[in-house]
Amino acid sequence: MLIKKSSEPVVSLAGQAAQEIRDNAVTPLLNRAADRAGALVSRSAKAVREGSRQARASARQASVSTATYVRDEPVKSMLLAAATGAALLALVNLLARSRDRE
Repeated sequence: MLIKKSSEPVVSLAGQAAQEIRDNAVTPLLNRAADRAGALVSRSAKAVREGSRQARASARQASVSTATYVRDEPVKSMLLAAATGAALLALVNLLARSRDRE
């Protein structure tokens, strides 16, 4: 019992010291880390929104350009589409034959 009573003030002081360290050092560090993480998330979200906006604008411009080309050059557009389809069909046939051989 004597030892226990004499160690109580030491334990109390250690607990107080730990609390002071937490209050003065750890908590501000955690708060700064949380603030930095929040700022990073905010910047990342902004970058994603901007990239998405640019992708939509590019897709819209490609669509307008394609429609204009088809309207201005209908025969060339039809021939280009047919050639593209034929090339894709040839590629599919080639891949199908290579699988059959395996």
